[in-house]
Amino acid sequence: PVVTAVRLGTKDGEIVIDRPEGPLATLSLPGQPSRTLALKVRSTSELIAEELRRLDADEMYAVALRGENGTKETPRHV
Repeated sequence: PVVTAVRLGTKDGEIVIDRPEGPLATLSLPGQPSRTLALKVRSTSELIAEELRRLDADEMYAVALRGENGTKETPRHV
């Protein structure tokens, strides 16, 4: 599965990038004519490599694993 459209609601209207298939997308901005954009279709390996380059520590996940909840109270289920 791939993302084929992104919609962002603003006070002036919706900003939409729609790419149902292939490298051509349509950019729609409120009050402006739609434009066609060429967007590279990237391979799965390129997408994974990008995600791994930006991989940061997930602090909230670490807190959850340690069982910390930010309070001094003992949970009722313990």
